[in-house]
Amino acid sequence: MIKYIVFDTEEEWLDFRAPYFTASEASKLLPEPKKKDEVLSVGAKTYIRKKAAALLAPREPSYYNSAMEHGKNTEPAAAVRFAKELGLTLDHDDFIYTSTNGFVFFYDDDFNLGGTPDIIVKALKLSGEIKCPNSDTHLEYLTLTTAEEVKIVVPEYYGQMQTNMYLTQTETCKFMSFDDKFYNEKHHAHFIDVPRDEEYIKRLLEKAAHAKKYKEKLLKTLEVCAAV
Repeated sequence: MIKYIVFDTEEEWLDFRAPYFTASEASKLLPEPKKKDEVLSVGAKTYIRKKAAALLAPREPSYYNSAMEHGKNTEPAAAVRFAKELGLTLDHDDFIYTSTNGFVFFYDDDFNLGGTPDIIVKALKLSGEIKCPNSDTHLEYLTLTTAEEVKIVVPEYYGQMQTNMYLTQTETCKFMSFDDKFYNEKHHAHFIDVPRDEEYIKRLLEKAAHAKKYKEKLLKTLEVCAAV
């Protein structure tokens, strides 16, 4: 069952989401293993162990580099531009910018999946993913025109959007790259509509179900070892 919760602080939000396979990293579960008799790849198992560890030890301090700081500072302006693209404003009843009025987290304990889309427009069954990269990366994104190109060039973002569409029951995710440092205003914002990919979501849920079982097995093994 999909649920959501809103936290007052970013620290509470980060702590709660730490054990979940989050939308931004969900694509790590998908690679096929080299051994035919296994379901999860070595990389997927490494990621799952990280999530199991989040239940056993304090979360590592948040890490921010200059690019991440730039993205965080620029995103509010991007959200305004995103709303304008839809003929709306941030104050519109149907337009939800999830970085205001608390920190929201959607999650499904059946699959240990969770995520927070940047934008939700209920009336349109639309979610939105905003990226505010450095100018050279923004230039690369300006050359992308289709959902398939997004899937190939930035598969982690494609996985993020598909996971969030599943969690929010939306049908389309509007991918936005924003950089208002470009001289030409026409180059500030670039949008690509990414439709819900049922085949991708089915595969993701299958992998997530196995990943959850692997995570639970790890935790149970530790309980047995501690009891000896």
